[in-house]
Amino acid sequence: MTDSSEDVTALWAATLALYDTKDFPEYGSPAWRALPPDSPHRLASVLEAAEQWRRHQAEQWRLDSLDPHDWYAEVFGHARAEASRLVALRRIGAVTAARTKFAEPHQLQATPGWPPVRIPGGGGRYLTYTNQEVAA
Repeated sequence: MTDSSEDVTALWAATLALYDTKDFPEYGSPAWRALPPDSPHRLASVLEAAEQWRRHQAEQWRLDSLDPHDWYAEVFGHARAEASRLVALRRIGAVTAARTKFAEPHQLQATPGWPPVRIPGGGGRYLTYTNQEVAA
């Protein structure tokens, strides 16, 4: 075995050990660029970036293989469900606020053409319209 193959094997072993512990800088970051080219940390970052790209591409290919209806449901389904939930919460909040808000009592007023109106809590009195005057 030559020295270069032993160096490659040692580099690969060190890289795999780092890759499992995730103890390496992010690919392309200033810390990654500062590493020497033969650093196991640098190679572990490249392996992680390659794996992330593979997963990203696999997801893209999976989505591309769906028919348009399934694609739309997959991509926007969660957002539509969340929007519906938020709209429902907003409606519930508005109803609750309206129920807890106390309105001022309505002042009864006689109107031409309407029959006499019994005044609630008025001891049997009626509100009637008589020649532009209100009699109570």
